[in-house]
Amino acid sequence: MYFGVLILIIMSYTKRLSFQTRATHVFLIFSIEGFCNIMSNNDRKIPTRRSPMIPLQFFLRKASSYIEQEANRILSVISEFMGINTLFVALNDENTNYIVKALNHQQTLIEEGTALPFCESYCYWVARERHYLEIPNTQKDERTQDLTPTIQLGPTTFVGVPITLRDGRVVGTICGMDSIPFQLTLSQQELLNMMASLMAHVVELECASYTDPLTGIANRRVMDHFLESPSNHNEMKAVIFWDVDNLKPINDTWGHHAGDEAISHVVKHIRAALPKNHVFCRIGGDEFVVFLPQCNSDDAQSLAKYISQRLHHSSIFAPNGEEIWIEITTGVATTSNMVHPWQELLKEADRAMYQGKQKGRGHIIHRSL
Repeated sequence: MYFGVLILIIMSYTKRLSFQTRATHVFLIFSIEGFCNIMSNNDRKIPTRRSPMIPLQFFLRKASSYIEQEANRILSVISEFMGINTLFVALNDENTNYIVKALNHQQTLIEEGTALPFCESYCYWVARERHYLEIPNTQKDERTQDLTPTIQLGPTTFVGVPITLRDGRVVGTICGMDSIPFQLTLSQQELLNMMASLMAHVVELECASYTDPLTGIANRRVMDHFLESPSNHNEMKAVIFWDVDNLKPINDTWGHHAGDEAISHVVKHIRAALPKNHVFCRIGGDEFVVFLPQCNSDDAQSLAKYISQRLHHSSIFAPNGEEIWIEITTGVATTSNMVHPWQELLKEADRAMYQGKQKGRGHIIHRSL
């Protein structure tokens, strides 16, 4: 409510100001209100070590409500200053371009909630250019003339700016389209860029609440959401559960800084060995789990053995230069008849890991369902 009132005040009292000044005022007030919302929610903290590594698919499934809300607010602001028929915010990864929010006026050109292969979208070219892109006629431009949207919609004018995170990754776009040709002023282009920066901030805040701040991998909330999501039971799958055997002695002997370094060291070696399609989470101080779709028993056990050997032959150094060796116990659970849900596999992997710890350090135990 306060946001809407502030916008109305701006529109009423800044009519004589230049467009650029008014747009800047909108951006500042938008940022201030967003900051106030952030400060009132202790779960939303900006990560200080690295940009988050949560996959787009996760947000499309569970974590998009906050992003959708802020995207809607951003489009509402932009529409006050631009007479474009269609405005939209999209998120993307290397495979998919997903329309988070769309605002259509006279003609519905883009529908929110829809998805396209990323390479088949106009947004692909925005992300590739990494700056403001304007295509006066999508039917005549060689980059877009053969794309699915052009075939379906005919000629349109398209503009877009990338949503770029602090580490340089482009995770989405803010775009405008119209079947009537148009051209944005420099001030309007600057407004789009400012809103894209704000949207990047929104994405990072949302990612932060699902990210382990020490390692940058997913946290327990991601695992909980993953386990709640619909699962394809008719596929081979595996879960690997790790526990760092000697984290407490490391903390007690060399301090928690050395313990943090040990955790980061373990994560680095595990993540480097994982296949592309996985969900990797830190679910406790010294516990990690990875969910592996379409992974058979032999591959899962080979992966667990390879990671264990990598860590067995590596070490970190304490502040005094003393070498610290890290040991992990591993529990592996796999399907044999392809009907068991992820929850059952997780329980079996957990049991296998504790069975290994009862035998001592560094063991790998496999259980099959």
